[in-house]
Amino acid sequence: MLHVSLGIIVFNEEKNILNMLQSVSSQKLERVAIGEVIVVSSGSVDKTADLVLAYSQKDRTVSLVVQERREGKASAINEFLSRCRNQIVIVTSGDVIFDENTVESLLSPFLTDEGIGMSSAKPVPIDGARDFMGFVSTLHWKLHRLLKRNGETIAFRKNLVNLIPTVVSADEAYIEAIVQQRGYRIGHPDNAMILNKGPKSVTEFLRQIRRHYAGHLFVRAKFSYTVSSMTIRGIVSITKELLRCLSDNLDRIHYIVGYVLMETAGRFLGIWDFYIRKRHYSIWSIAETTKDLNEISS
Repeated sequence: MLHVSLGIIVFNEEKNILNMLQSVSSQKLERVAIGEVIVVSSGSVDKTADLVLAYSQKDRTVSLVVQERREGKASAINEFLSRCRNQIVIVTSGDVIFDENTVESLLSPFLTDEGIGMSSAKPVPIDGARDFMGFVSTLHWKLHRLLKRNGETIAFRKNLVNLIPTVVSADEAYIEAIVQQRGYRIGHPDNAMILNKGPKSVTEFLRQIRRHYAGHLFVRAKFSYTVSSMTIRGIVSITKELLRCLSDNLDRIHYIVGYVLMETAGRFLGIWDFYIRKRHYSIWSIAETTKDLNEISS
């Protein structure tokens, strides 16, 4: 039996935190045991902490850690890592919902291969592809998975990464870099699904791309590691997939062109932030429209 610690990093997640905790409690587990669930609320000013405390009264594996001041995701992850007891850990955000098999599937690579140092879940947007932003979110995460990128929910060996520099905004990319530089591999089990929600506005989507790209540039500059979406091979793979998507969705050419323009603009803004403004996104503006997943929890 593989015992794991689960850290949920939250900021103002009152709309979804109970859905998230319930999805954790409802996991179907055979070879994995969730020894503890630590919710780190970093500077939340809504009802998140009260909801978690109430939930912890009926589920004793759940505990709450409150950072009175918002210190950034890396700081909150470090708080979790300093408190958790198990050597295999899962780190996730609070604005997702687990499928009932997520944890078992996410940890399956560790059960069969001692060379695995990290594993990443598969985000599945609930938005649907009917409108423009729903199409954009679906396409974005499809490309994300194609490139074997890591995000939203990851598992890793704590002995490889027990502290993240607080200036790092792309925490998954940093952990990915350290894991691979230490000779371990990364698993991407296709059935380790999490449900999430994409931004409903162009402005929020651009902010996300901008922050991510600036964060990836920082990881490349400081830790000599390039994520797959920034390599020539990755760009070629993205181009091929976009052309394939274009041929399959001729009636939505304007959606695909719109996505490419937003992605390109976001990357240029990220370059501007990193090289010109010298900005580090250790703390960033929240995409409010991604926070309410109640439509799928009923």
